[in-house]
Amino acid sequence: MSADPVATCAAADAFFHLRAYAALGIATEEADGLWWAVTAGSPVFCTGGSAGRHASAGRMLTAFADRTDPIRIRDCWAGLDLAAAGFSAEPDDPWMLRPAGRIAIDAAPGLRIAAVADARDVVTFERTVIAATGKTPSGHVDGAIHPGPATVADRAFALFVGYLDDEPVATSLAAIAPEASSIGAVAVCARARRRGIGAAMTAAAVASAPDRPATLLASDPGFGVYSSLGFRVVGRGVTWRRPARPSVAEW
Repeated sequence: MSADPVATCAAADAFFHLRAYAALGIATEEADGLWWAVTAGSPVFCTGGSAGRHASAGRMLTAFADRTDPIRIRDCWAGLDLAAAGFSAEPDDPWMLRPAGRIAIDAAPGLRIAAVADARDVVTFERTVIAATGKTPSGHVDGAIHPGPATVADRAFALFVGYLDDEPVATSLAAIAPEASSIGAVAVCARARRRGIGAAMTAAAVASAPDRPATLLASDPGFGVYSSLGFRVVGRGVTWRRPARPSVAEW
């Protein structure tokens, strides 16, 4: 683990995004402590981010100078200043990190957790995330977030679906980076909340690589759960957003 805990979080987050974009067939680049998608990508993912504390704002602005699609940049250390280029900043969720090791937790009554094993499972995972969050991306079709065959083929991804009475009600995933596992997509449908299912799904994702630390961004509803599982706040970045801009042909 890096002496800078945010560096561990940032590296794992960059790893997740780079692999997720690769699964979608979208090219990415890395330079000067930054990463970014070179063309418009999934509205669910960040378009770029900082992977090093001393990343250059100028280099990031150059990468997006001619882009007209909506841009969302994860500034992991809140050290970039992109305001002059039309970006607005908002606080990100806090970074949380826990040391290597499995999470000892009581089983949630009636919950069955299954690892995603094939492309049909990926569709179930994606649909369940959308149902649990209540957020359907504009123009979404199955596979637009996690394309089934490519996601299953990438052994760095571990996806899980939680079932009650054989109905999918919860999800989680781990992107297993060299530095740490990036835990995400911890989501529980409204009818199944407050039963310990979110904690169980988080524990399953962590257990996919118990030999390394685990990191995540904690939303307000999940913060208490993650704290109870041994995650600790190590920092907080910002997200820079720039809305879509008209292309030159539209001026």
